[in-house]
Amino acid sequence: VPPILELDLYRYMWDGIAINQGISPYQFAPQEILSAEPPVNDERLAVLVATADASTTHHEILSTVHFSQYTTIYPPVSQAVFAFAMWLAPDHGSVVLHLTMMKLVLTLFDLGTLWLVFRLLSLAKLHSGWSVVYAWSPLVVKEVSNSGHLDSIAVFFLTASVYLFARAVLQAKPWRLFGSAACLSMGTAAKLFPVLVLPVFLVWLALGRRHRKGK
Repeated sequence: VPPILELDLYRYMWDGIAINQGISPYQFAPQEILSAEPPVNDERLAVLVATADASTTHHEILSTVHFSQYTTIYPPVSQAVFAFAMWLAPDHGSVVLHLTMMKLVLTLFDLGTLWLVFRLLSLAKLHSGWSVVYAWSPLVVKEVSNSGHLDSIAVFFLTASVYLFARAVLQAKPWRLFGSAACLSMGTAAKLFPVLVLPVFLVWLALGRRHRKGK
């Protein structure tokens, strides 16, 4: 199903296509590529121009990117996911195929989050049925499965970080804090909002240390 009133996916796809050509998506705005006229003196810009011209699919994707006068704003972990999704899609495949591949990869992150929710419920000794609160959320279904928002990447790593942190605290396995920190870093490098839980983690650890000293 095509995204409803959304164009972000086209930016994701073009960023992934550019990366797979060995060019940073932060370097050239889509409008620069579309308006470039031969001869193109910059070798990297010339590669992107040739990439867009060689495939009607790539040209359509590039032409549909919104705010095309600006370079991309998306962080590096998300960019790696975009590149992987576009690597899976054949260059001359249809735009629909490229959209489907991108949404499939992003939905897999969402399914990974659902699995982590199961694990967190088990860890908290709560009924696994509570997972439907997340799984059946209309907002999640629309924003990930339909619109294909990159938030599913950040949410997955954030949930993984919370899960590993909980295991470290509840099961007295402090070495898992390193995994939690790594996942939190990955989530923040996908989209910035996961960093907001860092103060919560630090306060919890500080209170735990004070409690142990009090004993």
